[in-house]
Amino acid sequence: MQAGFVPKGVLQKKKNDDEIEEGWVQCDCCNAWVHQICGLFNNGKNDQDVHYLCPQCLLQVSTSCLLAYAAVSCLQSAG
Repeated sequence: MQAGFVPKGVLQKKKNDDEIEEGWVQCDCCNAWVHQICGLFNNGKNDQDVHYLCPQCLLQVSTSCLLAYAAVSCLQSAG
């Protein structure tokens, strides 16, 4: 018998129908539920008490922050 060789008769026959439960995370801003992987949420690095913003809300916050920064920059350069 070869090293690393397993006879076919020893193997268990299984179907690929196991349902894997996907983790969900809720946005603190809009309260929408998002798959953790879709929402770029790392469950391994975050605990239950972490604040989370979904990609849509994060984009809105980033856009409003950029607009506010641009307005301040314009005012500072004008003054």
